[in-house]
Amino acid sequence: ISLLKQSLELQLSQSQSSLQQLQSQFNQERELLSQQLKEMQREHQRREHRLQEAHCCALSTMEEARQHQFRTLEERLKQEQREEVHALKEAHRRTLDILRQQSDQELQTLRFELEDEGKAKL
Repeated sequence: ISLLKQSLELQLSQSQSSLQQLQSQFNQERELLSQQLKEMQREHQRREHRLQEAHCCALSTMEEARQHQFRTLEERLKQEQREEVHALKEAHRRTLDILRQQSDQELQTLRFELEDEGKAKL
């Protein structure tokens, strides 16, 4: 009985020692996993921050491109308007020149007719 008791006590002691080792190992692994989790969370936050910065940068670039396109379109429309106004002015100038020539011809014709009538009366 005494030997059996000693054997059981020895097994109990060994089991307790093994349990303590397992608990220590578990605590170490838990601490390591906790640290890894925290590092992964920090890395996730860094990546999320970089993603937000990239998104903002992309939006800014898109806005600049949109503004550039708007300015380009505005300049093109202004240039087209200037060209149309110039073409209209030229057309009006030519029309006025033609009307002046016609008026001058009609006036000349009237003068000749008046001269002819004046000569005829004499």
